[in-house]
Amino acid sequence: MGGFRHHYQSAFRIYNNVAWSDYSLDYGAFKKKLLDFRHKRGKIKAYLLSSPNGLIPESSLSAIVGPRLLSQPFNKQSQQQQQQQSSGDDNNYIPFVDEASASSSHSMEGVPSEIIGSSINVGYGMKPEKHYKKRSAMRRVSNYERREVTAFLNNEMDKVSMFYMNIWQQLSQQLEESGPTLHIANEILELLAHCTLNIIALRQSLIRYDAFVRTYGGTPLLVWFMKQMKKYSNNSVKKIVFHKELNALYDTFSQDCTFQLDDFHSQWDMLNDIELETEKKETLASLGQYEFRDSVIHTLRYYFLLGAIEDRMLTLEPTFLTQRGTSLTAEMQRLSDWRHKPKSTSSATGAGAAQAA
Repeated sequence: MGGFRHHYQSAFRIYNNVAWSDYSLDYGAFKKKLLDFRHKRGKIKAYLLSSPNGLIPESSLSAIVGPRLLSQPFNKQSQQQQQQQSSGDDNNYIPFVDEASASSSHSMEGVPSEIIGSSINVGYGMKPEKHYKKRSAMRRVSNYERREVTAFLNNEMDKVSMFYMNIWQQLSQQLEESGPTLHIANEILELLAHCTLNIIALRQSLIRYDAFVRTYGGTPLLVWFMKQMKKYSNNSVKKIVFHKELNALYDTFSQDCTFQLDDFHSQWDMLNDIELETEKKETLASLGQYEFRDSVIHTLRYYFLLGAIEDRMLTLEPTFLTQRGTSLTAEMQRLSDWRHKPKSTSSATGAGAAQAA
């Protein structure tokens, strides 16, 4: 059976000693980020509980979360400036994330006790250090998490997009030089599978993050992220989701092909259908629809088990009490099954069979 990550890893291709997983979204690293966020929230809430006035100073919050990321508010100003500078030139890459880049994990370990336990001394001409109540502190933490997840996913999809364009250029050149062949037909399907694989992983990551903030509080990311993807004319996420270059290559191959390929078109349609199914589930997830499992967890957390002691038990509660959102495991399993099934495009029939070989 196996879960989403198992099927994701099983669906990767290894060809000519090149593991295509190296050029795919690192879902394992994303899950580690969510766990890190959970631990940081636990440290902040523990600090607030031990604080005499129920406040946490800026220095302590920065020591836990990271000073650079906390100092940069979550806004769209930099995006608008970049869009104005690059307007009219579709060849310029337009990132749709905040300029703040993801940083390494920060913790209270190694931070001097005088910084953790007290405010920074206020000297002449210096403003007093800000102190935050629980709600304000967690709002800032949520903004930090959104920036880090967005930057991480953007960087991962940049990696996927560059690999996709490299393979597409190679196939385009081969098609122009040699015409349609069995090899090119199989490689077109493999590249589409690679796009579909990473689209599913991206959507599952966004769904998982939204479920995380529904559990622990915060601002969802899925709807905003996908709107930004569609807003700009040229970005790595949009290139993989719509893969217009590959669609054009498929059309050219189909028009020029003089022989019959077994199931080539049906496999192309099947891979696109898998992607379409995940898009439908993404839409339902963006509307806040609860899965049955998440409904049960919601009830357990807020009405029976943790309603009154959530703040004290955040770092101790089991991970299965975290909501997970809509699962795309079934779609990923279909892709994994396709990977391990013999491809019927390995045979050709008709007058052009000899040429195709």
